[in-house]
Amino acid sequence: MLLLTLRGTPTTYYGEEIGMENVPIPPEMVKDPPAVNQPHLAHLIGRDPERTPMQWDVSPNAGFTNAGVTPWLPVSKDYAAWNVNNQVQDKTSMLNLYQRLSALRRAEPALCIGDYRSVETDVEDIFSYQRTCSETDSFLIVLNMGNGTHSLDLSFAGVDAILEISTTMQRNGVVDLKKLLLDPNEGVVIRLPNH
Repeated sequence: MLLLTLRGTPTTYYGEEIGMENVPIPPEMVKDPPAVNQPHLAHLIGRDPERTPMQWDVSPNAGFTNAGVTPWLPVSKDYAAWNVNNQVQDKTSMLNLYQRLSALRRAEPALCIGDYRSVETDVEDIFSYQRTCSETDSFLIVLNMGNGTHSLDLSFAGVDAILEISTTMQRNGVVDLKKLLLDPNEGVVIRLPNH
């Protein structure tokens, strides 16, 4: 959510949109030239852990290549749970969150080219900012980076607003900015009322 709502060009490395994690690479399988040339630093400079095969489905090799073919880097052990095919079908998946955020960014000038303004909440775990392109195109992004639930008073931006997307993908609609509730590790994109 942070990446797709900040200013600048968002860059996504394949697999991030489904939550793929780095895969430990045994020394004998290291392929990245800088790591091969400096094996004592491979764990620090090697890029192979984030370049493992894309996890498409539950078939052998995660659908990246045919069964019986050994990919140049190992497939993650969690590919049966974390793959594109599973996430397309799950409305609350990381992939669906990524797609909805990307579509909102493309559709809304405030999120694509708008101004940025920090919003202070006095809560250590909360990172919040506003993106605005005009009086009628303004969004508030609130990210709970902690493990606790927080209730925030953000009524400076109005009272009722529209929650467009939550990282949980389980709520949207009208929210009361005087008492905005955020679950642990939840982020929200809120469309602010016209000024």
